[in-house]
Amino acid sequence: MLLARIKGALSKFANTISKMLDVDVLIVDSNLKVVGSTFRYFDQYDVIRRVSIIGQCMTTREVVSIEDRRKFSTCQACPEYETCEMRGLIAVPIVYKDTVVGAIALIIPQQKVAAIFRDVNNSIEFLQNMASLLSSKLQDSDDYSALDVIKQEREILMDEVEYAIVSTDNLGVVNYHNRRFLEYFHQEKSCVGKPLYELIPHKVITDFLGRQVRVENKLIFTDNGAESFYGLATCNTITIRGQRTGALFIFKPVSQINSDFAEIVRPDNQAAFSRYEDQTFPRSVTDEAKRLAVGGQTVLIESPPGSGANLLARCIHNYSDRSRLGLVTVDCGYARDLREEAIFGELGQLHLANRGTVFFQNVDLLPWYLQEKLVEFLRNGVLSHEGGGKVRVDVRVICSTTADLKAMTDSGAFLEQLYYRVSEYTVRIPPIRSDPEQLRRMVEGGIRFYKGRYHKPDLTVSPRAMERLCRCDWPGNLTELDQVLDRLVRLAGSEITAESLEGLPGFNPRPVQSVEEMEREKIREMLDLRYSKEEIARLLGISRATLYRKIKQYQFT
Repeated sequence: MLLARIKGALSKFANTISKMLDVDVLIVDSNLKVVGSTFRYFDQYDVIRRVSIIGQCMTTREVVSIEDRRKFSTCQACPEYETCEMRGLIAVPIVYKDTVVGAIALIIPQQKVAAIFRDVNNSIEFLQNMASLLSSKLQDSDDYSALDVIKQEREILMDEVEYAIVSTDNLGVVNYHNRRFLEYFHQEKSCVGKPLYELIPHKVITDFLGRQVRVENKLIFTDNGAESFYGLATCNTITIRGQRTGALFIFKPVSQINSDFAEIVRPDNQAAFSRYEDQTFPRSVTDEAKRLAVGGQTVLIESPPGSGANLLARCIHNYSDRSRLGLVTVDCGYARDLREEAIFGELGQLHLANRGTVFFQNVDLLPWYLQEKLVEFLRNGVLSHEGGGKVRVDVRVICSTTADLKAMTDSGAFLEQLYYRVSEYTVRIPPIRSDPEQLRRMVEGGIRFYKGRYHKPDLTVSPRAMERLCRCDWPGNLTELDQVLDRLVRLAGSEITAESLEGLPGFNPRPVQSVEEMEREKIREMLDLRYSKEEIARLLGISRATLYRKIKQYQFT
């Protein structure tokens, strides 16, 4: 059966041996099927029996040499003895991996017997060498088959990677590419045999082919008018046993870099509105944020310091249809000499946020010249790079500020065009002291959390201590409250008392206020945060007419 894999070689072997020795040759496989033969002197052999001489050769694994069949008992017992024209025969087994896979036999007519058997040992040795050659052909066939399997497996693997991979000869002619190459460079059929520099007419490719100096992660941009590629190229020579045999090219599109980056900076899946509404943010805030999250528009989060704008931005992103990719945070206040490249550069944060969300934290700190660049990007969604053309980037923008952007715009400290682009859809987070009921829930929830973290399930809070915690100004909002509760629970014994609060740095509870004073303060705060009259009335549970009356009563302009 194995011999059938090299059937072409068997016929050539049989003909070569037959011409050299002037005899007929018979090659039989382990199933006694003729797989190679010549018919110089005898008719075609149709049936080879197990009890035949060749069958005996394979069974015993020994050479059979018969000078005169008339003197050989096995021949005498053969049903074809009377009609067989053969006079002599030499048969040797073909052994592959210690298994007999067939036999080669010389079928010798009467006039050739004397010549062949004059030096029979040389004839047998010659035939054994031929059997060994056939065995080596089988090994080659196995090796080629194994290599073919490996090649196919590797091609399957190469097709699964997210990079475009191409190998070429020393002249840059493609001899292999994976399917990603066709996809990324918009080719409809195999590019094997085509020059790579014609498929990707870019200076990085032509320079490498000319100089053969390794290029690693070089940004390239190509555009054929209908389709474009923007990404990183790595080029290296293929050297085998000291000889350069070709070149290997790897192309990674920016979109894939973004996906890989998203796996690293994937937003916290627990940053969800359901987790934080009524505990961290008022229901009115989360309701408005949800409404804006499902759209693609730019959102501005206005809030006092420490009130959780970053957390709300993550909730908005996770609630949107871009949640599959990451949210990239841009700190607008860090080193001025790094900001432009980090935000707008070839592999900057806007590129990394492609198809995801970019969060400009403290956008009021962005310098004027970068405000202008951001306006231009928000206008057309395109980034321009030196030598790289114009690249379109699809991002959703969220901004936050703790400043009064309107006042900054009026004073000329913030670009007016940028203000109107980022402020059309605004979510405002009020100070935590503005809603006493929610503040109490936040205090209770924070204490429960830290009791669990510090393994103090039986810790209690005295009524006076709770009252003082709920009357504190908390100028640092969520951040300050969280730090205080952490310290309180960590240092407490069996109970948090009012006396426990005395030593806390910065702890400054408000004096007891009347209902009217609390209402006046709350309206004042919401007006300062530029809540609309409809929003304030809804939050206070009063009519607009009542609100206008109270505004007049409290002498608010």
